[in-house]
Amino acid sequence: MKHDKQIVVRFLSEYNKSMGSKYQVEEWPDEAERSKQAVEAIAIDESGTRLAIEHTLIQPFVGERKDAQPFLRAIEPLEHDSSLTFPDYSLILSIPVGAIPKGVDWREAGRKVAEWLRQNCASLPIAFSEHVVPDLPFALRISINKVHHPGMHGKVYVARNLPPDSLQEVVRNALSKKLPKLAATPATKRFLILETADFVHFYDRIGAEIKGLEPHFADLQRVDEVWVAVTGAWEREGWIWFHLVWCNPDKRSARTTLLENEGMIFRECSE
Repeated sequence: MKHDKQIVVRFLSEYNKSMGSKYQVEEWPDEAERSKQAVEAIAIDESGTRLAIEHTLIQPFVGERKDAQPFLRAIEPLEHDSSLTFPDYSLILSIPVGAIPKGVDWREAGRKVAEWLRQNCASLPIAFSEHVVPDLPFALRISINKVHHPGMHGKVYVARNLPPDSLQEVVRNALSKKLPKLAATPATKRFLILETADFVHFYDRIGAEIKGLEPHFADLQRVDEVWVAVTGAWEREGWIWFHLVWCNPDKRSARTTLLENEGMIFRECSE
């Protein structure tokens, strides 16, 4: 099953548990109607309530895809290098967007960062600190947050530092592309899932941008809920976090208010 469909299925699993509902995917319209714009999924419960779901992966900032190639080649593999981990601690390593320039060996840059971490991670302070990685043909400044987690097997997470904030433009683009077909889909309820696979923005910031853009998107009035699915490093460990970030004021309930505060967690190995 494709990744986007897995997100929908996992979302419905947790949503059913949280709401006591029994929605199941009835059809995948975007596959059946490739010649025109169609939503991701239609789910139906035992009463016949029809739920339309649209999903999209949002960039953490404008231009993210151009920056992703050097980041994925040089820095992302560090998450999978067991030689950089040690028990009871996690390291969150961040580099600025655009920090690795064109014309350099990206993989060699990653090897230099890994080498520096092996030599220094044990002595890093248990806090946020900044460093310059030596022996590179350019100045690579990195930030490290070392966190003490007693009993944890040890983990390295990587992320990119925020560029000038363009989250509103990112959210605006996602709403512009996805809301019209979601609003036009015949359904009793309509949900939009915005997936983020990066540590750059917390889900509440995405929700705040949606609320700020409400006056510019009349189609939001035909949508019931907007959720953020947090994947990336969490998903690789078998977890997905779902957060309700926007709810149609006319369709709010006590339970949706609780979900805004609690969120939902999909654990791949849960019963």
